[in-house]
Order: sequence, then C-alpha cells, then structure tokens
Amino acid sequence: MNIVEEFAGADLGDARLSKRLTAMATRLAAEPGKRFPQAMASSAEIEAAYRFLGNENVEPDAILAPHVQQSVTRIAQTPGTVIVAHDTTMVTFPTERDGLGRRFEPGPARSFFMHTALAVAVGGARRTLGVLGALNTCAHRAAASQENTSFRKAA
Repeated sequence: MNIVEEFAGADLGDARLSKRLTAMATRLAAEPGKRFPQAMASSAEIEAAYRFLGNENVEPDAILAPHVQQSVTRIAQTPGTVIVAHDTTMVTFPTERDGLGRRFEPGPARSFFMHTALAVAVGGARRTLGVLGALNTCAHRAAASQENTSFRKAA
C-alpha cells in the first residue's frame, strides 16, 4: 500500500492541507508503533500536525474518504470472501481535554469511543483491505451521542 496514493484526492478545500495530510500519513506509516508526536521528525512538524488537526475546515470524513475509496477498490479486486469487522475502542487521555467525556471513574481522565469498520480478505492469506468507516462518540454528552448514532460514510 502506497500511503501517498492512499490519501491522494483528499478534498480538504486547500492544496496545502492535502499536502500536510499526506506528509503526516507518511510519517505515521513509517513509525506505526510510536505515539503521534514521536512519529513527527521535528517540533515544526508536530506544530504543523496539530494546526492541521485543529483546523475547523478539516473534517474527519474528508480525511478518511480517499482511503475508503482505495479500500472499496481493493475489495472489488479481491477474489473470495471479504468480511467487515467492527470494533469499538475507548480512547483515553490522562488529562482534561475539551469536548471529551469523563471516564467511568473519578479523576481528570477524558475519553471518547471510536467505532471502526475494517475490511479483511479471508481464506488463504488474510489481508487487511482498509477502513470503510469510523465514528467517534463521547460518553458524557448524551445529546451529542444521540446525534451521531448513524454510521458515517466517508465516501
């Protein structure tokens, strides 16, 4: 999988944002076991990544859309059975974070739930084909959770 091709065509409304997405994805793919800030090569890259992620014009669905399209293409080209595995994971930060809910225990930790749909070719050599969708919800805000009950399609 070529990470540059995976995110080519991301419609983020500005060519600079699309270039930043590709640069960040390339760094993260090269260092998959590292935490986000550790995967960036310099403090300038870290700052640029946080500016990108904090940009109100950058939508998660727009970031994921080109990868979903590449995943769909891989599925169409895969002989045999493809399953879509679903997983919900609680992502927790040890300190206060704006917009995130409290964990189910006392303390400052904040968390959100990430539900992901992952396509996998089965039979013979199993192969991950890609993410087909992702949904984030916060536990503490019932109204926000209810607004986001449908599975977001990025393509």
